[in-house]
Amino acid sequence: MATYTAYAKIDAHMDLVSKDANYGATASVELGGVFINDKSKFMRAIANFDVSALSGRTIDNAELRMWRSGLSNPGFDATIYRCTRPDGWTEGGVTWNKYDGSSDWTDAGGDFDEVTPTPKAISALPSPGWNVFTGMKDFVTDAIDNRNGVVSLIIKADDENPPQTAWVSWQANDASNDVWRFVIDHSGAPIGARRERGFVRGVQRGTLRGT
Repeated sequence: MATYTAYAKIDAHMDLVSKDANYGATASVELGGVFINDKSKFMRAIANFDVSALSGRTIDNAELRMWRSGLSNPGFDATIYRCTRPDGWTEGGVTWNKYDGSSDWTDAGGDFDEVTPTPKAISALPSPGWNVFTGMKDFVTDAIDNRNGVVSLIIKADDENPPQTAWVSWQANDASNDVWRFVIDHSGAPIGARRERGFVRGVQRGTLRGT
């Protein structure tokens, strides 16, 4: 069994309050709401990961790892869904209203599937440093089998009308280090040499940030 790491290829967050603002170039992805008398912002996170290099492999386990850079109030419940426009939304164009700067989402705030793969319940953990969300194997397998190897995620808070600030930020792909990533255990036939990208911290590296 080997381990493959896929970094966020594109990522951003979408803000319910500033519905036409784009955050694709920021160094963090944010989730949840900030209240100053009323909502001053309320975010959903969105990202794509390329796992196509694992085509033909058996996926044994997958985790999503995110470096927490900010938090207000204790952990709150959230859910990870599959975004249904993996090839449509753009990092420089995505907003609450638009997925590419000009085209409307079917439903504002991002189009996502509530069935396939089974959404992953998480808590926006209060602990600093790495937040590790296990049990993400089905997202990777589904991407390889059905989505041209692209894992596209939308993360939303379960309660989008909380009585007070409940917000977390994680390092985005525009940060200099500790960006979010899939860490995938796999087995079976070897990956072709053309898809290899070297090793990072002793772990086989997949999609490079900025490529």
